[in-house]
Amino acid sequence: MKARYLLPAIVGLMCQTGTAQETMIQYLSGTDKDHTVAWQFFCSDGMKSGQWTTIAVPSCWELQGFGGYNYGWDRDPHREQGHYRHTFQAPETWRGRRVFLTFEGVMTDATVSLNGQSAGPTHQGAFYRFQYEVTDLLKLGGENELDVLVDKESANASVNEAERRADYWIFGGIFRPVYLEIKPRDFIERVAIDARHDGSFRMLAFPNLSQKTERDVSIEAEIQTPDGRRVGKPVAARGIGADGAVTLAGKLTNPLQWTSETPHLYQAVFRLKSGGRTLHEYRQRFGFRTIEVRQGDGFYVNGVKVLMKGVNRHTIWPETGRAISPAVALEDVRLIKEMNMNAVRMSHYPPDSYFLDYCDSLGLYVLDELAGWQSKYDTPTARRLVGEMVRRDVNHPCILFWDNGNEGGFNTEVRGDYAVWDPQHRQVLEPWGKLDGVDTKHYPGYAHSLEAVSEGDHIYMPTESLHGLHDGGHGAGIEDYWETLRQWKLYAGQFLWNLTDEGIIRHDRRDTLDAKGNLGTDGILGPHHEKEGSFYTIKQVWSPVFVRRPKLDASWDGSLYIENRYHFTDLSQCAFTMGLTRYGNGLDASVLRADSTSLPTVSLKPGEDGILHLPLPEDWRDYDMLRLTARDARGQEICTWQWPVTTSAKTARRLLAENGTPEMDNETRARTEAAMAKLAPKIIGRPMPKQTRMDWTLLPDGTVRLNYEYLLDGDYDYAGVAFTYPEQGVTGATLMANGPYRVWKNRLKGPGFGIYEKPYNNSITGEKWDYPEFKGYYAEFHAVTLHNSQQPDLTLFVPDEDRFVQLYAPQRPAQYVAPSVPVVPKEDICVLSHISPIGSKFTLPHVEGPQGEKNHCKGQTIRGSVYLRFSE
Repeated sequence: MKARYLLPAIVGLMCQTGTAQETMIQYLSGTDKDHTVAWQFFCSDGMKSGQWTTIAVPSCWELQGFGGYNYGWDRDPHREQGHYRHTFQAPETWRGRRVFLTFEGVMTDATVSLNGQSAGPTHQGAFYRFQYEVTDLLKLGGENELDVLVDKESANASVNEAERRADYWIFGGIFRPVYLEIKPRDFIERVAIDARHDGSFRMLAFPNLSQKTERDVSIEAEIQTPDGRRVGKPVAARGIGADGAVTLAGKLTNPLQWTSETPHLYQAVFRLKSGGRTLHEYRQRFGFRTIEVRQGDGFYVNGVKVLMKGVNRHTIWPETGRAISPAVALEDVRLIKEMNMNAVRMSHYPPDSYFLDYCDSLGLYVLDELAGWQSKYDTPTARRLVGEMVRRDVNHPCILFWDNGNEGGFNTEVRGDYAVWDPQHRQVLEPWGKLDGVDTKHYPGYAHSLEAVSEGDHIYMPTESLHGLHDGGHGAGIEDYWETLRQWKLYAGQFLWNLTDEGIIRHDRRDTLDAKGNLGTDGILGPHHEKEGSFYTIKQVWSPVFVRRPKLDASWDGSLYIENRYHFTDLSQCAFTMGLTRYGNGLDASVLRADSTSLPTVSLKPGEDGILHLPLPEDWRDYDMLRLTARDARGQEICTWQWPVTTSAKTARRLLAENGTPEMDNETRARTEAAMAKLAPKIIGRPMPKQTRMDWTLLPDGTVRLNYEYLLDGDYDYAGVAFTYPEQGVTGATLMANGPYRVWKNRLKGPGFGIYEKPYNNSITGEKWDYPEFKGYYAEFHAVTLHNSQQPDLTLFVPDEDRFVQLYAPQRPAQYVAPSVPVVPKEDICVLSHISPIGSKFTLPHVEGPQGEKNHCKGQTIRGSVYLRFSE
């Protein structure tokens, strides 16, 4: 293979300046799933086994068609072994240097030899960087053969229990890059930086020296901006401490601080010097920021209390499993930020280092996690892997906490080991449990959470909550949690489960996508990042710019109440635009008129509220929809709110007027009456409403007006009027309501008012991934036309406010879990005064907050009308 010399972000090292020697990186594998190198490969069992062939590296071998697939809960996991071989050249120019063979991640046991000689002990543990010095094993000036035996199942039972007996897909293979580091004889092995927001810093540089230089060395550190401009004066120190480090300390005046909102980064250039010569240069990116855990209070970043708006994330891509790419990692970070989240938990293992690089540069708080799903590593293994994880990740300013496993998979004997490698002494969490004043209870429910923050004594931050499944969880209930708990001092935020559905391509099943029934369909996003409805609910609920919806009547003067819910950002750094839209005649999605106005900046400090004034034109009431968009300092959309200016009554009058008042002929009358009979209108509810009344009138133009009335006295899942309009032949709908995504009673936010062309689909959230779904509830319903290839199109519109429409009942998932299956009308088309909520994977809707309760109605009489019109 032709040698390639690269300087990747994953090894924060080095350039050549003056007489300094550089560290060179030669990749033996590819760099990611999209850039691979073919190695020789032999699989011992399963698909494509028993013969030497080639495989792309890095990769998970199952996704390359080898071995056998396993989910972590499978009782009889495949145990195949993969034998890798690869040859490479080692030039004579490496003589006098030291060479290290580095693996970023191998599942699971890796036994490595070079040119027939062992490189070192077998490495056990899939998600951790490890390396061997191979200086004396290389054949310089010739060809070298690398052999790697990879056992999918570890010989260490505790590794299997911690990493592989888990609720996620498990794989085998060299799934992260492999490369050589070629270093000078004397070099800086690693650094660990503690840089505080006041500019003070302490940097530990660990030199690796030969005997002849170890008494006469110093290390200098120079702080630079990311583009290489020096800031402050260099600091230098000599003398190696008992920990093997040279300690450098100083203070930078007025540094730019790192937070999730202001991810300012610097780089430190370390120079190892001896006798006036620079022996080695090492670069490390870092940020100035301070983390505090104030007992009985909360989490503070740079002296400011912060709330975590977070999500759990697996490293996954359908075609390649755990082998991903910087492009996938970047898209993950951008999608998390697009939902107005500021935090992410690494569930349930350390991620690719480039994911952390993006969290540093774009701004996300991170909980970095030692594997241990519900079982722990034995102590020697845990101790070794804690060191490997922390040494790799210690300098990322995005990391606020170390997670010592998950849900009981805690080796309590290594709690103190994190601080051995981390000069920042970040707090250790044990997600699901209580530790050192922090309660991270999983799936607590709304009532327990309220009790914990109002009566407890621990900082409260559930690290898993509102468990997604199909369309449930996530956004359903989040507003109750957020708006209530954020008022209490002990609440520190929460993390939703989970970012994406874990679906993978099964080469043993004709390349179908398998999300393991109801085990992997937990995401806010589909396997290829398809956005579910909860995505937009979370985006609005967690928006750092809160806008209270105004009452858009004739008395409104354009004043909007807003709050700044940022932690560090003044709203003067944000831009607001206002838009007004007038749609075409009738139910026409084409825009007849649209006006957009940039608004003057408004200055509100974090935590302040105030008034945003919209410059309304005199004829603003003639429009149909008002839009407000907020953008951050980078120009990224924070949130867009769309509210109806027109009323349902006005829409109804406009639709009635478009036909004029023609007298219909007898044939049209007969056809309309027959069609109306087939619609079989009826009042529905669960339980059934009382004192029902319904009558319909055929208007001169052929429109049917249905008047209805019913009494609600009790607790109802839903109530309204239903019509029979068979689904067969329906091709789509033109809908005037909140859209384009459907809603639930406890997930109303996110969709915006407008006219939407919705193509028909029978998508099942988490099974078919064709979004937005067609079937379900839509709020602020004004009108809809159902397009049909087999029978007349049907248009419905209402003059009443606060109505919902259901376009057919969503199909129940094949492998459903009861709490996440909502109670919905079984009828075809329904106009409803009340709709039902949806639960999560583990809980019924009411457990996750008041919005999830049934509709409590006491002696409530509902009166209304539905207009219906048929067209060929």
